[in-house]
Amino acid sequence: MEFSFWEDQTWLQHRDALVIGGGIVGLSAACRLAELRPDWRIAVMERSAFGDGGTTRNAGFACFGSPAELLDDRAVLGDAAALALVERRLRGLRTLRSWLGDGAIGYESCGSHALYVPEGMAPVATDALADLNRWLEPVTGIARTFERVPAPATLREGAVVAADWSPLEGAVHTGALHRALLRRTAKAGVDVVRGVEIVAVKPGDPVELTVRRGRSGSEHRIAVPRCLVATNAFARELLPDLDAHPAENRVLVTEPHPTRPSTGTYHLEAGYVYARHLPDGRLLIGGGRHWQLDASGTADRLRSLLTDLWPDAGATAFEWTGTLGVGAVREPIVEAVGPGVLAAVRLGGMGVAIGAGLGREAADLLAKSR
Repeated sequence: MEFSFWEDQTWLQHRDALVIGGGIVGLSAACRLAELRPDWRIAVMERSAFGDGGTTRNAGFACFGSPAELLDDRAVLGDAAALALVERRLRGLRTLRSWLGDGAIGYESCGSHALYVPEGMAPVATDALADLNRWLEPVTGIARTFERVPAPATLREGAVVAADWSPLEGAVHTGALHRALLRRTAKAGVDVVRGVEIVAVKPGDPVELTVRRGRSGSEHRIAVPRCLVATNAFARELLPDLDAHPAENRVLVTEPHPTRPSTGTYHLEAGYVYARHLPDGRLLIGGGRHWQLDASGTADRLRSLLTDLWPDAGATAFEWTGTLGVGAVREPIVEAVGPGVLAAVRLGGMGVAIGAGLGREAADLLAKSR
């Protein structure tokens, strides 16, 4: 289907800045940009009804990294860069909560457990845990970011061989978070245009964009002075040279349970698997991309692990795939990729934590452009 003259003139043309991607990063960036440049005409383009990536399809973890993940980050990035990354995650969470409010995003300050199951990875050594705490204290502000504790009483007895507790993590309601971001974006005077796909981006002065209505419409061309690519896992569709690749995680949610606890989050296998309690006694489990199975095989293995931890888990009520943006390292990309074009992608599975902060960083850079 073609664009009408009215659609072109009202929604596509005459923009001072265009944000591609209506997720946490894109919406946060648009809000911040509207604060910095209130005279600019800003739009966010999102090709789907809700979002194809992580923003509306994540598991709702407000996390900054389990002990095993952080040890891996230190090994890959070095102590200074890895600690700066933790600080960005914590700062991003604070930004998100202060911008939107805990009630609006369903934030739960429930803490988290890193669990070690008998057939899984070995527990982080206690001396390594103590060293992590020493390393983290400058950014977390507490002496014991992690603590070895008895297995949570909600689990089947013998289901885990060790558990590490952190009081600093929490959880959010993913749908409420997205809705709150959309409301803030509308209040900022930013248009969010759905159902329009950006097919190509050509940096320059101006930036030339090829768009289409839906995924099979006729191609149409528009021009803007500047744009931000905030499509995370799908960034290479527009910018093929970026080290940002899609990685799929399977997520399952059970039927309600009248007596099961309704809060609590868990990390397993260095964060590649995660589980949490949901309101009305549902259980969520997700991840498993490191197993390198197909969707069905991953779901079966997740379901088996879930019932091993909680034998009364019950039947699965929801099952879906969420797509992460990953690369050689977990550090996000926020950089100019050509004249007029900025990218803010590769959230490394920490989008809830780092997304809002990353959006602010990108907006600050975009606002300084010509």
